[in-house]
Amino acid sequence: MITNTENKELNVDVYDIHGRLIKQVYEGKPSAKQIELKVNTSSFANGIYFYHVLLGKHSENIKFIKN
Repeated sequence: MITNTENKELNVDVYDIHGRLIKQVYEGKPSAKQIELKVNTSSFANGIYFYHVLLGKHSENIKFIKN
């Protein structure tokens, strides 16, 4: 769940452990203040990945493991 109370530009991408862009999940200015994104990872190989979330000028990386 991503909270966007100030209606800022949102970008969410998935990168692999080597820093390669695997999937662009979302790019735009969502109309809702809370956004829930679901990512289909069935085509991903097992391994370590990172969500890169950019909301306005704030960025965060979130690690996840695909088994």
